[in-house]
Parts: sequence; structure tokens; C-alpha cells
Amino acid sequence: MQSLVAYQATLQGFDVRYVEADTEFARYGLGTTAEQAALLRSFVEPDLVVLDDLFLARRISEASAELLQTVVHQRYKQRRSIVVTSNRVVQDLASISSSPTATAGAWCSRSSSSGALRRPL
Repeated sequence: MQSLVAYQATLQGFDVRYVEADTEFARYGLGTTAEQAALLRSFVEPDLVVLDDLFLARRISEASAELLQTVVHQRYKQRRSIVVTSNRVVQDLASISSSPTATAGAWCSRSSSSGALRRPL
């Protein structure tokens, strides 16, 4: 389903980034400051980001939790869409992160906002 949404958005002229979330989030934690900044930009700038298999691992690192919180917050402020796939339920988010309050709170408050994919002006 998420690949169909990404494909349709691409056909409509949107800039789309499809991410295997756990792999890319782990890479962020191992990167230099410059690599982390570049990776963050690549999550924030596209019109649509698809985070596939988010929280595949039982726990995520502090760096990954901070990245997720920053991405969700920045995309929310810019009114950009995120599609997330996960086998976890929202109530599990607090037990997955090492900073559960910040991540779960940001995620829950922003994921409940309604939004539609729109062509940039």
C-alpha cells in the first residue's frame, strides 16, 4: 500500500523519499555530524517521506529517537506528509525508545493531525 501511495505521489510530480526506517535510523547514529545533517535534510525536504517498517527492532537508540522526533516535528511544522508502516501499535511506542515521553508524545500528537498531499505552490 505504501509503495502505491509513493508511486502515485511521484506520478503527480511530488518529491518522494522511501526509507527503510530502521536501517537509515541506525546509519544516522553511526554518522559524523555532517552525515547526520545531510540525512536529516533528506528526511525533511521531500514532499512525502515513507518510513517503512518503523520500529522493526525491539528498541531504538537515543540518536534514532531524537532523529524521529526531529523529523516528525520539522515535517509537521512545514505541513509535509509522512507515511509510516509498522507492526507496532501506538501504545507500544513508549517502550521502544530510550526517551519514550518525547518520542511517543511527538509522534502521537502529530500523527493524529489530518493532512492531504498537495502540490507545492
